[in-house]
Amino acid sequence: MARKAQAEPITSNPPRKGAKRRSDIPAEVLAALNRGEIATANLVEWLAIDMSQLCRHVLEDIGQSKIPGGWLKGIDDLCKLGILQKTEQIAAAIGQLWSEEADRTTKLTALAAHPSDCARVWAAYIAGRAPGQTLNKSLKAIRPFAADQHFGVRECAWMAVRPQVASQLADSIKLLTPWAIDKNVNIRRFAVEVLRPKGVWCVHLNALKDDPSPVLPILEAMKAEPERYAQLSVANWLNDASHSQPHWVKQLCTRWQRESDDGNTAWIINHALRTIRKSR
Repeated sequence: MARKAQAEPITSNPPRKGAKRRSDIPAEVLAALNRGEIATANLVEWLAIDMSQLCRHVLEDIGQSKIPGGWLKGIDDLCKLGILQKTEQIAAAIGQLWSEEADRTTKLTALAAHPSDCARVWAAYIAGRAPGQTLNKSLKAIRPFAADQHFGVRECAWMAVRPQVASQLADSIKLLTPWAIDKNVNIRRFAVEVLRPKGVWCVHLNALKDDPSPVLPILEAMKAEPERYAQLSVANWLNDASHSQPHWVKQLCTRWQRESDDGNTAWIINHALRTIRKSR
């Protein structure tokens, strides 16, 4: 019988601390991670997981009673890829496995609520990259993952839709602008992070490297962002832009300094100008 999948709160009391090295992960913790019973505490644990084993357990948990042997062999082969490729391709393989199943939506819902953050990341990629899906539907589908309790799911959420955002940049900015004033800090942060000109482990948005101004409505909405988690994204966005458009960034920060004495704005400006200061 399939286990009922319920997401594990990230804020256990006290929070579980992850090991600094793979060899230091307790055997019982690694076993629980591989079974999908708990979420990872850090990247070291994520990298230590046997994704093939986890995939089997997760599919069993959500009621996948029949899994073709050839499909499982394919998952084993995918696990030889790098971490991001492996994550994307396993999600794509699960989506393809469900493509003609009547209970696809039910299984995706269960996957999105699984205790394993890795499983929820697979759900994010499946939901955000559904074939033929409009940009608006992709963003609506990814929103719960952008707000997820786990840092890893939130990070992969923006990467899941980044290609579509990049290909429909103007529409993406328009749709994401209301997110910048959302009451949820994770949603606000997503609006900035998915549009970073350079970003990390993702395709660069060359149009924004050439002209950052289209994202100004989002940046203006968050110039006094109260939460450090999202402040850092705003500052990093401006630092990205400063590599190609330093004059634009300096002008914006100077104006913000003139218009506001808010301490949150001051922190963002200071962190945003770090590359410009080094180049002097």
